[in-house]
Order: sequence, then structure tokens, then C-alpha cells
Amino acid sequence: MSAWLELSAPGEAAVHGLTDGRLALFGYDRFLLGRARDCDVSIASSQLGRRHTAISWRSGLWQVEDLGGNNPARLNGGLLGRAARTLVPGDRLEFPGGPTFRYGQDAAAEQRSTALEAAIAEAPHDPQRWRVYADWLQERGERLGEWMLTASSSGEGPLARHFLAALTYLRRQVRPTFQHGFLDAVQLFPSADATHSLPPALIAQLCSHPLGRFLRTVEVDLAAFQGRPSHGGPPCGPPAQTALLVLDALEQHAGPTLERAVLPLTRSQRAQVPQLDARIEKCWQRMPRLQVSFSTPPPRPAWLELAAGDPATARGFVDGRYPLQLPRVDLGSARSSALVVESKLHPPRLTCLERMAGAWVLRHEFHAHPVRIDGAPVTADVWLTDGLVFELPSGHRLRFRCP
Repeated sequence: MSAWLELSAPGEAAVHGLTDGRLALFGYDRFLLGRARDCDVSIASSQLGRRHTAISWRSGLWQVEDLGGNNPARLNGGLLGRAARTLVPGDRLEFPGGPTFRYGQDAAAEQRSTALEAAIAEAPHDPQRWRVYADWLQERGERLGEWMLTASSSGEGPLARHFLAALTYLRRQVRPTFQHGFLDAVQLFPSADATHSLPPALIAQLCSHPLGRFLRTVEVDLAAFQGRPSHGGPPCGPPAQTALLVLDALEQHAGPTLERAVLPLTRSQRAQVPQLDARIEKCWQRMPRLQVSFSTPPPRPAWLELAAGDPATARGFVDGRYPLQLPRVDLGSARSSALVVESKLHPPRLTCLERMAGAWVLRHEFHAHPVRIDGAPVTADVWLTDGLVFELPSGHRLRFRCP
């Protein structure tokens, strides 16, 4: 089921955090609305508290509650209290001196064939089985079948592009790959933001999404999550304990196609939670081909090439190359930066490259003169692929290489 809040009456206060007038309720199990800028929906009204209202996922339902402000929001005209209220399609959520939202939801595809989905699970690389399932869905009027046919074997497809738009609300914690328009593999890691969704909550939402029914690989950067504050909850615990919770989430929500779970743990960390083996055996009852790996392969070597620009003003390059050996590389005009590119157009820190979940991401930074790719300014984090070229404000062009 996909759900959202849609802005139905703007009001006088500015509203931030919406995409095409909507907040997609996906990726978190809790969303915050209020005056603070770090809320999922920030409403610039002095009549609202910093964190005014919360929408939470509980027992398979979205519920709304007041967080104790002086001016509670109204649900269908009645004041909200601290007790959670279940949302139903068409509900109106009105904020004092601010906007009004309408709650809506779509049911996932009702037409499903257990036999055809099991056939895909047995041979997910057989394109004929995908086509049979797509034709079966189309015959029953399901648009999902049409979307499957428009996606190539490795392409994303229209529904996947909609899914990627919803990933905005995952705070860049998921790196997905697709097969026949469905999720094939996901890598989970903490974002650069202050708060995060914990891996079990992410897995529950990803596997419950219509695109998650054929998920085959899950990889979680357990060590990076440790101690990170969660979105509206306690911080993430030790890696072994998080691994246990991840296995519980997979056992409850993942489908029989799941083949691989990568949960990096040391031997001493595994010894801290002896229940891990029992959890894996429990997962095998629903996912007989599941292999759990507690190690992760070493990262592939990567480097930057100076494709254009004055080499004299780009420090750190050797023979036109800068090896990416550290997990994080700051780039800017400051001498303390790992990669120094001198220019009056560059702030001390222009951007950074960070290795996350075995891949490299170019972090988005807000500057008057942004980094550009294909002439367009970078407005969000970008996963780097081999050969991708990005241009600095100074005119230097850097090519990312990771064969």
C-alpha cells in the first residue's frame, strides 16, 4: 500500500518538504510536521511548535497524533490529542494559521498469482517467466504488467522511477538496483543527515512495497549505523543486535526470492548474539535459498582523472590521477582538504566523495556555484558510475573511474 499527504489548501505559511504537492509516506515509520527545518514537512508558521504533529506506522496502519503544542492540528475539524488517531482516505489534517492536507492511499496490485511468482523465484534470470507474469497481470487490467513489459531486464521501468522519487524520504539511505522493473538488490547505510531510519524499518517498508516482492539481495552497513540517532526513536544498537533485528524483519516481510543477505560482523560480534543461527534457520523456512554472509568483499579500486582544467591548480593528482583510498575525500579550496582545487569560485569545502555500501557517492552541497553534471547543477547526492564526469565551478572536469 502506498500512502501520502497531499496539500489541499496552502494557507499563508510556506511549506517545505513536499514533492509535487505531496509527502509520500514511505521509507520511515514516523514522519514529523512542524516549524523546525529538520521536520519532514516544515511549515513556516509561528503558531506551530517545532515538532507539532507526528504520523506513525503502527500495526499496518498510518496514525496521526499531536506532540503537545499549544495549538493542536485538527483532523476533520476536531482537535487532535496525544492519543493516536488512525488515518483513512479523505481525512483532512488542518494546521493553525497554516495549510490543510488530505490523506490518501492506493492499494497495491490486488491481482497476484502465487504460482507465477513462485516460478520467477525458482529462476529469476529467465526472462520468459517474467513475461508470462506480465501478460497474466495485463489480462486482468493491472498496470503493473504494462510497466513490467516496458522495463528491460536490467532497466528501472516507470514504476521504478516513481519508486526512486519516493526515495527522497529515505534520506538517501538506500541504493537500489532493479530487474524487470522490480527491486533486485538494496544496500542500506546511514545518511549524512542527523537522523535515520533503522535497518529493520527500512526493510519492512521496502519489502512491503509492490516493487519489493522479488527482492533477492539485501546488504546492510551495520557498523556505520551503530549509535546513529533514529528518526523519532532510540539510537541504533550494536551491529550484532541490529543484525538480529534485520533477520527478524526479513523473516516477517521478505519473499521467497531472497537469496543473499550481507550483514558484516566480526567473529567476536557474532559471539555476542548466539541467537543469530536460530534466526537464520527460521528465515530458511520461508526463504530456502537464503545465504547469509557476515563478511563483505573489499572495495574495488577507484580514482579520479583530471579530464580538463589547469593541473597546476589541482593539487593531489599524480600523473593526472587521484586515488580514492580513504572512505571520505573532501574537495575544495581549503589547504586542509584532501583534494585541493584552487579557484575564487570554490568555497573551502565545495563537495566531498564518500564510499557508502561499497560504492562512491558525490555529496550535494548548497553553494552559489554548484558542481555540474552534463551542464546541469547537482541538486542531490549522486551515485558515481565508472566514467561519469562532473565539472567544478572553476571549469575543472573530473572523471570518476572504478572499472
